[in-house]
Amino acid sequence: MRLVSTLLIPLVCSSLLPAQAQNVSQNLTEGFVHPGLSHKLSDLERMKYMAKQGKEPWISSFKRLNNINGYGKCNYQVRGDKSITTLDATNRQNYDKFKYDGMAAYHNALLWAITGETCHAQKAVEILNSWSNLTGLKSGGTRSLDAGRVIWKMLEGAEIIKATYAGWKPADIKAFSDMLVYPGYSTTEVPEDAIKQQKVTFYWNMYNGDPGRHGNQGLFGFRGVMAMGIFLDNHTMYQRALRYLKGETHPDNDLPYPAGPYLESDTPKKTTEYYNEYKISETDSAANDYGFNEQISHYIWPNGQGQESSRDQAHALLGVSILVTMAEMAWNQGDDLYGFLDNRILAGLEYFYKYNLSFVHQYDDQPIPWEPTPENGEFLQKKDRSGRWLSKEINPYYENSTANTSRGTLVFANNAPIGEMALGHYRDRLELDQDKYLWTERAWQLSIDTIGYYERSGTQVDHPGWGGLTERRVAMSPGDPVQLNSDQDQLIYQTHLLPGTIEAENYDQFVTGGEGHTYHDSDAKNHGGAYRPDEGVDLYQDDDRTYVGRVTAGEWLGYTVEVQSAGTYNISLTYQGRASGGQVKIMLGDQDLTGQVSLSKTHGKWETVTIASGVKLPEGMANLRIHFSGKNKAIRLDSVSIR
Repeated sequence: MRLVSTLLIPLVCSSLLPAQAQNVSQNLTEGFVHPGLSHKLSDLERMKYMAKQGKEPWISSFKRLNNINGYGKCNYQVRGDKSITTLDATNRQNYDKFKYDGMAAYHNALLWAITGETCHAQKAVEILNSWSNLTGLKSGGTRSLDAGRVIWKMLEGAEIIKATYAGWKPADIKAFSDMLVYPGYSTTEVPEDAIKQQKVTFYWNMYNGDPGRHGNQGLFGFRGVMAMGIFLDNHTMYQRALRYLKGETHPDNDLPYPAGPYLESDTPKKTTEYYNEYKISETDSAANDYGFNEQISHYIWPNGQGQESSRDQAHALLGVSILVTMAEMAWNQGDDLYGFLDNRILAGLEYFYKYNLSFVHQYDDQPIPWEPTPENGEFLQKKDRSGRWLSKEINPYYENSTANTSRGTLVFANNAPIGEMALGHYRDRLELDQDKYLWTERAWQLSIDTIGYYERSGTQVDHPGWGGLTERRVAMSPGDPVQLNSDQDQLIYQTHLLPGTIEAENYDQFVTGGEGHTYHDSDAKNHGGAYRPDEGVDLYQDDDRTYVGRVTAGEWLGYTVEVQSAGTYNISLTYQGRASGGQVKIMLGDQDLTGQVSLSKTHGKWETVTIASGVKLPEGMANLRIHFSGKNKAIRLDSVSIR
């Protein structure tokens, strides 16, 4: 591959989706991927191609999003307008305008990316611009929840539009961005008076979570902070959310996290069968960066039990669902929250689904409801991190009512559509053993079998939704396709299109290292040291050519490709044969395209040879793998061409 520079550029993303979209890729000094909240460019491309080809579950989910869902319409009636300066969470008529507009901005942005219909992008821009004059948020007392609950989907839409549509004017982007942090962003001073007067918008209501309450309420805020940091290219803001979830101290250049511990009353102010609630208050001896219920280790306990399991089952899932969505954002930015504390988020999902699903459905290995109790050691009796609640028993009812049962009500995706995103990672990316995600997958499958369709919006802005379209991955493609944009010297998340040429060094990207996922190499060192030095594939650069070298038998490289039309193709390689006896085989999914091909010695020259002719390829997205065998270190591979 011919490069302008040998420098490894931070992973960013250009907008090459619909034909109308312009390339708005940026050189980002802090390495943000754009779009990069729940969906990268390659994810949007996957949705587009799979829906276009009528593949399930993408096509069914797309049709419902496009035809049945009223928020993804070009003629959606925007509820906001620039005369609104205060968002009032105590007035549902006012507050819900923003909530529904946020859903519409996100859904229209998705449909723009998938269909290329400009009216969807224009509608999203209209929505985003209509709220740019906000200068305050009136809360009912749960500031982090009130702000964070509604801003996430709005930011999902804004991120897609900003990265893929040139029609959102820079001045309007700035006005929207300024609105998010009104009266202004700071890492050294808190606008205390403005907060007391409720003359702040989103950031200042979310930046500290909600330390005295149940974890989901602060998690709503930290999700908003993480999404906002990515959208604003603000590394400090993004790290504020990321570091807090992991229990780390605040970023060196930022404000401290809330202080603790709180002073707890000796006796509970409320006692129930399931929990005790104590009165808590701040003390002068509290230390900064204490870490409360929002942190992963304090929200999901080592056995998978949730901090809110004694509250009710709706809230027990809610916080875990928020953590899944934050883990997806972090993964797209190169950080692994999913795997934190030995996949603690997955443990939380499994605990919830086993308790709830076994209540409504029988399985051969679980014919009766699973009952975790203190006596059998499967329920932990302990105080939460705030000191406000003592968990005593798991609660099958609701927090304030034992007349209604919450157990089993959230296992179906029409209420809480989170399964596709979680399984897309733990099952399809990581390819964990099935027993690790057994109950999460069972709930996902029962939901499809029972309600007869894939995920929709669910409880509006709380959960991700539409996962059959947005989160389902292509078989055998756990990583994400990347290419180097030689014009801009950027590695971008972008699908390899066939017919075309694939540069060998552009094997799929995997955040925690591609070994066993997107490639296999005989050792962990990149002996050539070029291009992707932290991976095990041996990449070299001679003059202006980057290639894969030091190839040994048993190694392979994987690429996510899109065959744009079914047809008959020829396959050729550009390689250098250092000795005779090296062999390659190219597979497309389970289809052997070439058989085992022996390559000749080329006496120091780079040659392009056809290794298969008249190969029939089906239309669609698939994983292409190049397998190496035969004599070790005989081949240097530059590229594969399928035309």
